[in-house]
Amino acid sequence: MFTADWLDVIFVHFRVDPARLQPLVPLPLDLHDGDAYVSLVAFTQSNLRPARGGWLAALLAAPLAHHEFLNVRTYVRQADASGIFFMAEWIPNRLAAFVGPRTYGLPYRLGRLKYQGMRREIEAEEGRLTIQARGMGAAPMSIAAPAAGRRKCTGGAPVPRGEQVFDDFLLERYTAFTHRHGVTRRFDVEHAPWSTRPVAVELCDSGLLALSGDWLAGAELAAAHHSHGVRDVAISWPRRVAGGTASAISAQ
Repeated sequence: MFTADWLDVIFVHFRVDPARLQPLVPLPLDLHDGDAYVSLVAFTQSNLRPARGGWLAALLAAPLAHHEFLNVRTYVRQADASGIFFMAEWIPNRLAAFVGPRTYGLPYRLGRLKYQGMRREIEAEEGRLTIQARGMGAAPMSIAAPAAGRRKCTGGAPVPRGEQVFDDFLLERYTAFTHRHGVTRRFDVEHAPWSTRPVAVELCDSGLLALSGDWLAGAELAAAHHSHGVRDVAISWPRRVAGGTASAISAQ
């Protein structure tokens, strides 16, 4: 249906207690070694265009073609598919914020997103979030979380046993699910595998994340990655699927 480039991506992954997370998600969680994960994904979308229709279709899609995203996502299973579930998303594009929920069921909220280098600043009515990333050779950084104080993160977070398997679990996902007004939708993407490097991260003013549910308290920073991105991402049209149930965040 659409093609786009997803560029300059920072992933921040948290290990979360499945019992705390499952009530917030309308599909069964996909676990790694018994643990659930929630990821923040901050990136810039560029050159979104319809897969068909040529220059005229691209011209009509131009107002949606380029803007920043912050996704809060977790990992789920539906029938035989392993995918991601969007818990919350912030974007600065008003037209996309109108169209996305009504077509794909995406949980878009408006915000002011300022992405410069390895720094991501998101400000919305609900709060603020700042993500600062740096290379693994830098000094250890810290993470601030509500009700958790400041905690040390040693150069980008420890990676569990089976590093490549773990990275693939978090990154190589090609099916996405949304849930809005009682309807669960699925869409698929195709793109080259992510090329990433581990990074250290610092999160500040993370109260904004409360809009995605009460999962951050007690969560542990598990890994962080940076990627230059992927181009020519093919995005399918959404379709309804069975098996979703209402949850605290997806019903909004």
